[in-house]
Amino acid sequence: MCEGPFDLFGNIPDNVFEPPDPIRYPGAAGDFFGDALEKADLVAFCGETKIGKSFLMVDLAYRAMQQGRKVAFFEIGDLSESALTDRFLVRAAAHPSKSPSGEWPCIVNVPTKIHRPSGSDMADLEYKEKTFAAPLGEETAKAAMERLAKEIGSDKSYLRTSCLPCLSVGVEGIRAVLKSWANDGFAADVVVIDSADGLSTTKDAEGSSYRQEEVKWMSLRNLSREFDCLMVVSTQPVRDCHTTLVLNRRNLAEDKYKMIHCSGIVGVNKTHQEKEVGIMRLNWIALRDAQYDWKKCVHLATCLPLANPCVQSCF
Repeated sequence: MCEGPFDLFGNIPDNVFEPPDPIRYPGAAGDFFGDALEKADLVAFCGETKIGKSFLMVDLAYRAMQQGRKVAFFEIGDLSESALTDRFLVRAAAHPSKSPSGEWPCIVNVPTKIHRPSGSDMADLEYKEKTFAAPLGEETAKAAMERLAKEIGSDKSYLRTSCLPCLSVGVEGIRAVLKSWANDGFAADVVVIDSADGLSTTKDAEGSSYRQEEVKWMSLRNLSREFDCLMVVSTQPVRDCHTTLVLNRRNLAEDKYKMIHCSGIVGVNKTHQEKEVGIMRLNWIALRDAQYDWKKCVHLATCLPLANPCVQSCF
């Protein structure tokens, strides 16, 4: 975090000239995110319930670890500790723990190419079938984690998780855990909260529900600054999300504090037809200090049985 005071004629902080070092994605997804996933920022992934936000959170955390970042992952309300661990292991091993058909051996359609024909709103996918004889086992999972450790270049843990019931903790509770972990030698570079909607309000958030939400999102922004980390959270829109093809500011009209305090808000979009074939679309609802077109989506080819929501991507 930049310490003041400073002036433009002498005392300029050295980190002003440091090149950005955000979390990177390959292909079109990398062009979409650009430098937005950078330390000291607060980025929210906004989409309706059960659309795949938790898979995006796990995937982002996994890619952050691959790129040498320490990740603190807070699961608030949805997944149990065993379910969250399972998703990380499946993601690392690229091996399902559950059969899409309910039977073993099972076949998983793994995307090999995604492209959007000219004039079409929906992308086309190409797949290859991969057969798995049995669910993910301990030996395969351990081998996957050993590969990740070699990729990172360290056998020390780059992930700490905390799974808590809804409304059992607020932002101050998250702050206390992060401070405790930092004192223990685990200073998180990336903090993921899935989801921010499950956080309780604080004693300072007295009054209307709007005031409570303002304090919550302001406090989340403060955390990203205090710990100089990338803060990534999932959240739901507040209106008309089921009838909107591409989420936009109108879907957040009753919850303006997300717009005010977030560095960027990513819309997570999926029609019923896209869900059937395994496509997800992301758009920028808001993005600070960068040009964006909220109508322009990056199309992701997903493989959720392998816990990977971004196997391939295109515009």
